[in-house]
Amino acid sequence: MVIVIGLFILTILALAAPLELLPPKVDGHDVTQILTDDKLFQQYFDCVMGRTKCTPGGQIVKDGIPAQLKDGCANCPPIRRIGAQIIVRFMIATRCPQYEEFEKKYDPQQKLRKLYAA
Repeated sequence: MVIVIGLFILTILALAAPLELLPPKVDGHDVTQILTDDKLFQQYFDCVMGRTKCTPGGQIVKDGIPAQLKDGCANCPPIRRIGAQIIVRFMIATRCPQYEEFEKKYDPQQKLRKLYAA
């Protein structure tokens, strides 16, 4: 019984941990704020898609895309892999048209979707 309770607690912690492990700020904005605020999200998305000039934080996100696509960011710090997983899952669930546009440009083989969406 103790093992079952322990596994339950570990599962809860594993599901909650990724949000807590994200860098708290990008360009002074909370990451969850960027994902949920339409205007902020669109600014970062336009940067990544090459439609507008990037902020320093947006440029870091954009520059990290090749590493994510190459090998799932195997040599990146865990916090960056977790952040990418959260962003991909969020976009697929709530911003599918933008994610499909991103895939057409960067990931036509859908490597990130297969790696992180499961």
